[in-house]
Amino acid sequence: MYTTGFGGLERKALTRASHLKDQGSEIIIYFKAFEGDETFQESCAHLGLHSHRIAFDGFIENWQNRLALKVITCFCLLPVLRFNPDIVYVPFNWTSHGMSFLWFANLFRIPSIVSIHGMYPEEPTPTPWYQNHTKDIFKNTRHIFAVSPSALMNFRTIHAERLNQHQIEYHTIPNWIELDKFCFSPAKNQELKTQWNISENAVVFGIVCRLVTIKRVELCIHLFNEYLKINPDMSAKLLIIGSGPEQPKLMDLCNRLKIATDVMFTGYQSNVNEWYSVLDVNILTSRCEGFPNAILEGMAAGCLTAVCNSPGLADLVDDDVTGIVFDVEKLTDAANHITAILTNPQRLFSLRKKGLRFSRNYEITHIKEKYLSLFNDGEAD
Repeated sequence: MYTTGFGGLERKALTRASHLKDQGSEIIIYFKAFEGDETFQESCAHLGLHSHRIAFDGFIENWQNRLALKVITCFCLLPVLRFNPDIVYVPFNWTSHGMSFLWFANLFRIPSIVSIHGMYPEEPTPTPWYQNHTKDIFKNTRHIFAVSPSALMNFRTIHAERLNQHQIEYHTIPNWIELDKFCFSPAKNQELKTQWNISENAVVFGIVCRLVTIKRVELCIHLFNEYLKINPDMSAKLLIIGSGPEQPKLMDLCNRLKIATDVMFTGYQSNVNEWYSVLDVNILTSRCEGFPNAILEGMAAGCLTAVCNSPGLADLVDDDVTGIVFDVEKLTDAANHITAILTNPQRLFSLRKKGLRFSRNYEITHIKEKYLSLFNDGEAD
């Protein structure tokens, strides 16, 4: 697994691995070292999964010193062969992140399965060197599944020349949620409000994500600021639930907008499911997403969902039916829209109810068998 942090992709990979283990497969997770990966390894151990940290920067992902990195990549991944794997699973979160693992599996003719989890930016213009090392990279790939039709189409467009020459089965298998973990809890609502000194009648906005550039958390802050301007006498708080390199910039923005006392940075939370119980409005403002679980999780907890009109977000929310879809260029209008709904109990109840009903379509039992069948088929091949 080529990753830079412990987020939604990594949690999903662990759950898939756990399900495969439960049906009798032996699972070994190899991952690129990243800051805070101790938590990832602890989660693996808790699930009874073997994991190995690899201190390498894949030669395809890193365009500098690539010849030396090619040798290092092989050296780092050679221990994989000791376990004689029947199949290699590589989750992709970016266009090329995971290519070195896939190249290695293909080099030794190990069957592979690839999953696609995001909408990717265009990759750099391929050089002859890059084309040579990736032209047959999907030769031993049996299945490719994506979390949404748009993510699959995007991936197939970018890698068309590499994919079209091979016999690969394509599937759309959405993410899932464990509904029972995201039910609204009055007790947890009260506990968190007391812990963070939030008044009982405060309107609580929240965003749950890693604090990285693509999540555009600054838009969430500006939207909250517009809400405060429209409702100067209303008690309101914004909870930013997550951690990441953008936090200092976001805290500085809150200070410049003079709303720092109303914005709370909780840091990384392992029990993120409990935090939805304190949110009235669940916001997501990413530039693009594959299939954002944070939307479904908020719906399952009864939050009002508000997302911007970006690929992967607007696809999952039916505007004014299961939530709100707003234009990032019109944040004042969005704040007025949210205000109108929050002050209309009947309309608010309708949106929450329909959002909850929609989230039930993605309960884990409905999704699990779909991807397990792919792995069983891959092993049989």
